[in-house]
Amino acid sequence: MAMTVLEEIVQKKKEAVARAKDFMPEAQLRRMAAERVIYFDFESAVTRQTDGPVRIIAEIKHASPSKGVLTDDFEPVAIGSAYQEAGVDAISVLTEEDYFKGKLGYIDRLRQADVKLPILRKDFIFDSYQVVESAAAGADALLLIVAILDKAALTDLCEAAVELGLAPVVEVFNEKELELALDLRYGAIQINNRDLRDFKVRIENTETLMQSIPAKISRPIISASGFFKRADVERVERAGVDAVLVGESLMRQPDSAAVANKVRELRGS
Repeated sequence: MAMTVLEEIVQKKKEAVARAKDFMPEAQLRRMAAERVIYFDFESAVTRQTDGPVRIIAEIKHASPSKGVLTDDFEPVAIGSAYQEAGVDAISVLTEEDYFKGKLGYIDRLRQADVKLPILRKDFIFDSYQVVESAAAGADALLLIVAILDKAALTDLCEAAVELGLAPVVEVFNEKELELALDLRYGAIQINNRDLRDFKVRIENTETLMQSIPAKISRPIISASGFFKRADVERVERAGVDAVLVGESLMRQPDSAAVANKVRELRGS
């Protein structure tokens, strides 16, 4: 049976992690992580205040399997700086190399450029080595995709992240995955509107799953994918999410002024 795109991505990532372990021992990464001085509070940044506007996580993404290259003029530091100037609340950085053309080094470049926003490392993470790698690179949070993890691995990775001062962001797509996420003691919950099996986007996925999340939950809820206009954001805002993760519609803006205008439009300000 042919592998799905998700299975192909994970297989490629396993090969990449194996190479990374040969190149950079985990002990060395732990020393680098221990030398970090500054961490930014991702969960606070993406937690919506009562009656306040939805928070915005702006994504730095060069390409995707479904849309191909999003911009030919790709400079992560310039993009991150434009996001910061536009007043977004946090940044997501795609670091998967084979399908999304990302690099883990983008995070360090943003830190060196004095981007002072919480950074989420968005990748296909399944090994504790990647958690240490994320901390050493300067990330403040990391994505854990329930679709590629069993309960034991998810729990272990969450705990490993917290021990290193990182905020776990647990991504779910359906009710079964949401149940696993809710069973965890911590971690923001990210509802993906994109089905990773066929890459179709349905914003109603957030509206549906929000009905199964307790109203008094103390963990931030993020809705990801499919936000191109204010009306898209309003749908999940009404459903009660704290934040939206926006990638393509910001990445396709021609300059920093256009990015700022799009952020204001999405936020409704």
